[in-house]
Amino acid sequence: MPIIIDYNAAMESFIALSVPFVALLIVVFASQKIGDLFSQFKLPLISGFLAAGVIAGPFVLDFVHTDNIPQFKFLGQIALAFIGFAAGAELELQVIRGYFRSIISTIGAQVIVVLAIGITAFVLIQDMIPFMEVLPQREVLAVAMLGATIMIARSPSSALAIIKELRAHGPFTHKVLGATVLMDAVVIIIFAISVSVADVLVKGAAFNMGLFIFVVFEILLDIGLGILIGLFLRLIVFLPSLLIQGTLILLLGLSVFFLSVELHNFHLFGLPIGLFSEPLLVCLIAGFYVTNFSRVALDFRHVLEKMSPGVFLLFFTLVGIELQVETLGQVWKIMLFLCTVRFVGIFVGCLLGNTIAQERSSGSSLLGFGFITQAGV
Repeated sequence: MPIIIDYNAAMESFIALSVPFVALLIVVFASQKIGDLFSQFKLPLISGFLAAGVIAGPFVLDFVHTDNIPQFKFLGQIALAFIGFAAGAELELQVIRGYFRSIISTIGAQVIVVLAIGITAFVLIQDMIPFMEVLPQREVLAVAMLGATIMIARSPSSALAIIKELRAHGPFTHKVLGATVLMDAVVIIIFAISVSVADVLVKGAAFNMGLFIFVVFEILLDIGLGILIGLFLRLIVFLPSLLIQGTLILLLGLSVFFLSVELHNFHLFGLPIGLFSEPLLVCLIAGFYVTNFSRVALDFRHVLEKMSPGVFLLFFTLVGIELQVETLGQVWKIMLFLCTVRFVGIFVGCLLGNTIAQERSSGSSLLGFGFITQAGV
C-alpha cells in the first residue's frame, strides 16, 4: 500500500514548531544588546539578559508565550549542564586546598545562621501566608524548616557568569566559587533531613534515618556518574574541531538530565533512584575531574571559555522569560521580608565563618555579596 504524505500538513506542523524558536532567537539577539547597555552602567551582563527575557516573556510583552516555554526546557538543561562543567573546571584542587578551612567554616556558619534566622522568620509571618494561618504550631514549624532550607541554596550559574564576565581570579573568587559549588551537595543532604523531620512533625511518624542513608547513596552515585561523564569529556577534548567539541559537550550535558529522569524508573528500597539525584552536581564533578585528574585541563577550559558567552546569554534570557512576574506582584511583601532575612543571615554567617577560620584577608568582610544569588533546590 503506497504511503501518502500530506506535505501541506507537514509544512504547517514544521512552521508551528519553528515559530517559537525563531521568536526565542530574536529575543536572544535583543538580549545581547540590552546586556551590553547594562554593562555601560557598570551592571552585570546577565542582569541585562534577565531583563530582556522578562520584557519579552509572557507576563510583559508576551512575545514568547507561556505555552511555548516547555518547548525550551531542553535548551535550559543543556545550558545548565554546561555551566556545571565550567564551574567544576574552575575548582583547581591545589588552589582550593589553601582556602579549604575558610570555605568549610563559611558553609557551616551560613547553614546554622540562615536556618535559625529563616525558621524564625517563617514562624513570625505565619499570619501573612494564607495556608499557614490555619496550621497547628508543629506543622508551621515543619513548613518553616523546609522554607529555611531553601534559603540555604546558592546559584553556581550566577556566580560563574559574573566571574567569567569580569575575568576574576584570586582568593575572594576561589572562596566564593568553592563554597557555592560545595553547598550544592550540602543542601541536598539538609533538605532530606528537613523532609524527614517535617514528616515527624506533620504525621507523627518516626524519623526516617533510611532516607538520609539513601541521600548519601544518591550523592555517591552522582560522584560515580560525574567521573564517568568526565571520562567522556576527556575524549571529546582530543577531537580536532571546536564546533564538534562544543556540540558533543552540550549533547553530553543533556544526556545527564535525560539519565536523571530515567533513573526515576528504577527503585531501591521502594524509592526511585533518581529521587535526590542532582544533574548539576554530576556535571560539577565531571568538570572537577577533568581539571584535576587529566592532562587536558587547559584544553578543556579553553573550549569552555570559547563557549561560555553564548551559553550564558541563552540561559539567563530563558530564566528571565520563565520568571512569573504576576506571582511576584502578589507576594512582594513576603518576598521582600524573606530576601532581607536571607541577606542578613548570609552576612552574619560569613562574618561568623571568617571569625572561626581566623580569616583576615582583604575583602573577607564583603564575602557575603558572593552568595546572595539563588537558584532552586
